[in-house]
Amino acid sequence: MTTRNLSNVKIDKISGTDFVLHKSQQSIFSGIQKKIIDYTEHRLIWYADNVKDPQQKLVLMAVISDYKAGLIAVSWRSGTPCYLRVIKDS
Repeated sequence: MTTRNLSNVKIDKISGTDFVLHKSQQSIFSGIQKKIIDYTEHRLIWYADNVKDPQQKLVLMAVISDYKAGLIAVSWRSGTPCYLRVIKDS
């Protein structure tokens, strides 16, 4: 199935995942959070543990903290984490 790009905007064809929120921020998981494994959280922790640069480690630890707090959503592009700030409705 193809879609039309009416604005003729160049679309990046890099494969990756959709942006996701932490399991504690998703209402669908309320009540069963202990049974759900958040693979993005585990992968971020693994990524932070295996990085050699101390500056990258600090940034990744801040990303993990913000991800758990629901301030950012995380996606993976070519094996690298990407994030964007989440703005919640009042």
